[in-house]
Amino acid sequence: MNSETQNNTHPAALLPMLLLALWFFCQNASAADVIIPGLQLPSITSYALPSGFAGERVYANIQFVNQRVGGMTLTAKPVIPDRIEFPISSGRRAIVQVTSETPGLISFVIPAGAITGNPALLGRDGLRSENQPSFQVVTSTQLTRGVTFINRTQYLAASMKRGTVELLPSGSTGIPTGQALFIPMTLSVIPRALDVSLVRVTSTGLRVPMFNLLETVGGSVAGTRLPAFRAVQIMDRLTVSEALGAVNQTAEWVIRHRGQNRLMKVNSNGEAILEDRRLTGTLISKTYSLEEVSWPDNAASVRFTLREGASRVGETIVLHPPFDSFAANHLGHFNLNDGPFDDMPLTSGNLEVDVVTEVVPMLARRVR
Repeated sequence: MNSETQNNTHPAALLPMLLLALWFFCQNASAADVIIPGLQLPSITSYALPSGFAGERVYANIQFVNQRVGGMTLTAKPVIPDRIEFPISSGRRAIVQVTSETPGLISFVIPAGAITGNPALLGRDGLRSENQPSFQVVTSTQLTRGVTFINRTQYLAASMKRGTVELLPSGSTGIPTGQALFIPMTLSVIPRALDVSLVRVTSTGLRVPMFNLLETVGGSVAGTRLPAFRAVQIMDRLTVSEALGAVNQTAEWVIRHRGQNRLMKVNSNGEAILEDRRLTGTLISKTYSLEEVSWPDNAASVRFTLREGASRVGETIVLHPPFDSFAANHLGHFNLNDGPFDDMPLTSGNLEVDVVTEVVPMLARRVR
């Protein structure tokens, strides 16, 4: 067989070699972003764990940045990633599912074999965002002890203290609504109380105090007497009951109107109980459920109403900081037309001897 015959190999014989070369190239070539006009994946701004090991859940804060094409900024529809791709020790990459925790926070479980490196976010229709911040994968013996705090409240967590000691890192602006932060600390089997200050940030950057929460962290690992190395603490969204003062106890409000003092008790389970006494001395008590009408993130006020069964009773109440008083014309079975001469409730105060014809709103003030 001459050299010319040897070089004329049939193309079909080269197919396996070409497929092998193509597979090798795909496994080792650097992937690139996949961009679809009108859609955008976020960027990871920070991880709520400094490092993690295979099988551990990690929280990551995300931010959407408008696309720039040819020097122009394009507004695109945000797409929450549904997968994340990690480099693994074999030289290939592993894909795991992403959970959307809040609009600004995702979580995922570190895949087996993952190594330190830059993951990629994946989304619908083949969207891909490369070069996310590097994440350090360690062994379970190299863990940093501490707590991941997830802020689901309506306000910025501006301070977190154990006694007088501030736990937020130096230079930290706090934990924004819907985001998470890992705070190194040594946990004990005895739960520790942390004082968390929530603030509203105005358009000028002023921080207005809104609430103080008491968060308890620590305790032993389930089924043991050993302290946990790491924990996740979720600061839940505030409720109307909490806004009305029912955090660790029943809140009591006095409702004053035309010389009468009535009582409203608010329980942490979302109930509001209106109490009064008629001229006969009979105690009247009626229970309503509290319903949030509007409480946007970083809002300066809360709007709520009382509900009896499927129906709203009375008007929508606006509660302003410091959340210790409000005015109303109609609250449950109390209304501005109530007077002291028609067997209406009367607990204390002076009787009005003259008929009052002008509108006199009820003033509610928290007493406990």
